[in-house]
Amino acid sequence: MLARLDINRSAAPIVKLKPVQRQALDRLRAAMADGTITFKPLLCPICEQQDFEAVGSRDRYGIPVQTVVCRCCGMLQTNPYPDDRSLGWFYGNIFGPLHRGTSSPSQRKFEDRRRYAREILDWLHEHGVSVSGTVVDVGCGSGGVLRGLADAGLHGIGVEIDLDYAADGRSRGLDIRLGNIDAVNLPEGVALVTYVQVLEHIVDVNSEVERLAHSISRDSVVFIEVPGLSSVPEKYHYDVLRMFQLAHIWHFEPATLKALFAKHGFVCMAIDDTVRALFRYDPEAAKDQALQTPHASDVVKRIEALERRRLVYWRTWAMSAKALLRRVSQA
Repeated sequence: MLARLDINRSAAPIVKLKPVQRQALDRLRAAMADGTITFKPLLCPICEQQDFEAVGSRDRYGIPVQTVVCRCCGMLQTNPYPDDRSLGWFYGNIFGPLHRGTSSPSQRKFEDRRRYAREILDWLHEHGVSVSGTVVDVGCGSGGVLRGLADAGLHGIGVEIDLDYAADGRSRGLDIRLGNIDAVNLPEGVALVTYVQVLEHIVDVNSEVERLAHSISRDSVVFIEVPGLSSVPEKYHYDVLRMFQLAHIWHFEPATLKALFAKHGFVCMAIDDTVRALFRYDPEAAKDQALQTPHASDVVKRIEALERRRLVYWRTWAMSAKALLRRVSQA
């Protein structure tokens, strides 16, 4: 285990926190100390084994959580993980303030997602997919992606489990339905289903993908975007610790994401290192896929290589200098 990923070395957050985030972090630490948050071991979602090697014992906020790599299939994950009761408390009380920096839906986040919808459609077009008809965004939040899709002339339906965010989206005139994908009666002819930064939060991810398979036709395509080890250089400036956070249970990369979907009859049409992917449901073709997941030792070596690269990355030094100036000015 790299020293920087070890809670025994430091429990200080490595990201700048707003006052509302610090309050949420203090509350989370207290909940872990008094037993409000309890953890349970999980099976690896790909190989369904429990043979892991620890690579980290803290997240980016300094929370003591274990990141492991599966020795059987190379799947990187947070394990053990909060049990269902604890996770409900976490998402109901901590997730929004800590990770979003706000306890209520944000207009800025809505507009960010609205702009991002255009980027999704451009990415699909680059890979030969032109979308027309109905699009379903699972885990849509307030519906920023839906608004962006509407801007592009598409009809969007949102699926969201958070009552406040669903209500906010509905107040904007968007079609957002409360629940998960199998709790929503989807119309015929859905052209595209999107999961944007959602799958990494779902504990029973196999059941989610299986529900998806039963909810769409073979003419539908599925767009997935998740954070993962291969996206660390671009998304997290070579800092793998910034990717580790309690809310993220699965740390996919192209090979492991393809393996998960292949289990449920999906064929990968396109995927890149930022872990954007496009799938279609075709169980016969899925059986013929030649898939290979990484070795655990290779995953550990990649984490070590990222840490070495981080140490010489210009942004690392710029952020360190900025933090030092801030401490000096507050002294």
